[in-house]
Amino acid sequence: MYRARLPRETGRTDRGAILSPELDALADRVRRLLPSHRDPERFHVERDAIERALRRLARKGS
Repeated sequence: MYRARLPRETGRTDRGAILSPELDALADRVRRLLPSHRDPERFHVERDAIERALRRLARKGS
């Protein structure tokens, strides 16, 4: 099955001025997150790690 790739966002300098580097890295990880039939558990492990990082940032920012 062929999956079309979406074009990468341009203008990272504008986005970088708004988002912290950690949030930008998390956004990249979310963009690359895809389920895999070869290693289905990896998707869930990575998703949970991203969730924990976002919750930690939310607590730090509050």
